[in-house]
Amino acid sequence: MNWNELFKDKENRWLKPAPLVLDSIELFKNKEVQHILDLGCGCGRNIIPYLETGFTVSACDISEVAIDAAKSYVLEVCNTNDVSFEKCCMTQLLFKDNSFEAVVSISVINHGLKNDVLKAISEIYRVLKFGGFLLLTVISKEHVTYGSGQLVEEDTFITDKGIDAGIPHHFMDESMLENYLTQSGFYIEVMKKCGIKEIGGINNGHLYVLARKTS
Repeated sequence: MNWNELFKDKENRWLKPAPLVLDSIELFKNKEVQHILDLGCGCGRNIIPYLETGFTVSACDISEVAIDAAKSYVLEVCNTNDVSFEKCCMTQLLFKDNSFEAVVSISVINHGLKNDVLKAISEIYRVLKFGGFLLLTVISKEHVTYGSGQLVEEDTFITDKGIDAGIPHHFMDESMLENYLTQSGFYIEVMKKCGIKEIGGINNGHLYVLARKTS
């Protein structure tokens, strides 16, 4: 399975915004956030609420199919082509340094090896302005799939079941994620366990982080 194949199936095109995204709107408004990057935008579900509440949004994804679907969805719902889309990998973002007041990435950067995760965090840091926010969720070691599939490195497995079979998943706990972020220069304001709606229901095996670029 690859991401283009996954998103070709319309049943995999989630369109309902993540509750954590909806919850972030008031915070971002109060902190005078203007420009948000949706990293790993999929088919655009989290772009919509930010556009509807007045934010400027850019978005990226590794999948051309997802980007095309997101463009169509944004045009259908918001009647605008103002979102700047880029096809790129999370480890090499095609945006200039210090471009955004916030980066939002829901269940994206854990799809890779440990080094990919660290590179993605470094790239997020690079494109954020000083004081900018990172709203992030990742898969945790408490997820039901931890330990299943092919072990490719410590805490990283290539799953053999589900819609993202064949894709590496790097599982983290609180201390690992804290270390990854702080060594890149982020200050963690909130970290907690959370439930993410997956196909088949809610799975509580995720971590939520709100962090800021402070150094």
